[in-house]
Order: sequence, then structure tokens, then C-alpha cells
Amino acid sequence: MRNRKLALSLLAILLIALMLLGITSCTNKGCEHEWQDATCTAPKTCKLCSETEGAPIGHTYNQEVVKTEALKSGATCTASAVYYKSCSCGAISTTETFTSGDPIAHTYDVSTVKAEALKSAATCTSAAVYFKSCSCGAIGTTETFTSGDPIAHTYDVSTVKAEALKSAATCTSAAVYYKSCSCGAIGTTETFTSGDPIAHTYDVSAVKPEAIKNAAT
Repeated sequence: MRNRKLALSLLAILLIALMLLGITSCTNKGCEHEWQDATCTAPKTCKLCSETEGAPIGHTYNQEVVKTEALKSGATCTASAVYYKSCSCGAISTTETFTSGDPIAHTYDVSTVKAEALKSAATCTSAAVYFKSCSCGAIGTTETFTSGDPIAHTYDVSTVKAEALKSAATCTSAAVYYKSCSCGAIGTTETFTSGDPIAHTYDVSAVKPEAIKNAAT
């Protein structure tokens, strides 16, 4: 009798458990699923039995998240950094991009001879001076370099100075000087005269026919 009551009690407990299981769980037959919406990586999924329906909705790359792994190209002196867009799940696109930040500063370390970079033309004392450029072509305003040689002197200045004297004035000719360059250098070929011949100095005792003739008359 006791065993029968125990068996009936166990049967009642089992029936109650089965009823509860039918209410709180689902099977593929006859139970209503509790669906969780599909995501970009998983299809629509039942929370109770994990049954799936359909396919993942796919990534939507509409997030502009700056992160190293999404970097397409670093910033240059002419363009900002470019990144690939991300999905809300963290996946990174391979086509959709966005820019972030500003271009970096120019680095003027390229010595390129070009007319627009000329700071000062060559003279007879110094080579031409150019502003250095950036690798992108932009021209600086401070860093410089020299190129080529100084040009030849042009001796076209007639300046009277002791160091330019070729020959002093005599009683028959004016003083002769070498011409100078505008920089002050003195030539060795081009000359000019300056001043008048100096006065005669009659201190030479010499007998010559024209002097005797003049004395006789």
C-alpha cells in the first residue's frame, strides 16, 4: 500500500514536470518559438531551441571608427588619413572609406633646382640660392641650398683707386687704371684713363739739334 502511494506520488510529480516543460520549452513540433532577430553574423534564432530561420542580414558599414586596423592610408602633407568604415559588430569594410584629421606638415628637405624656388640669382661672388621643397612639390620659405657656381666678373666699372692703378700719369699721358667689377674685384685687361698728364719738368741737360738751332736764333 505504501509502495503504491509512493508510486502515485512520483507519477504526479513527473506529470507536473512534463507540463511545466511543455510550457517553458519549445521543440521543433507544436511549440511557439521565441525568436531573436537576425544580426549581421547570425540568422534569426530561437532563444529556446536554437532553431534558425533565414540568413544573416549582412554587414552594414556605416560606422566611422578611427582604429589602427581600419587604416587604409596614413596622412600625408596633401591629404588626411583614410580609414575603412566599420560595421556595428566591429567588422571592417574593404571598400567604404572616410577621412579623419588634417594633413601633416610639409617637410622641406628636397633640394630641387626650379625657377619658382629661386631665392637669389648667382652673382660674381656667390652661387644661386634656392628654397628647399617638400616631396609633394610645395616650396618652403626658410630652408635653402646653393647650386652652381658664381658667374664671371664683369669689369665695367671705372673706379679710381690705388690698387687698380696700371700706370701713373706722366707729362704726356694721363694715369691708367684697370676697370673693376661691381663687387670690387679688379680686372687685368680692361682699362680707362683718369685725370690729365702732369706738368713737364725741365731738368734734363741734353744737347740736341733742335735746341742748338733755337739758341742760335
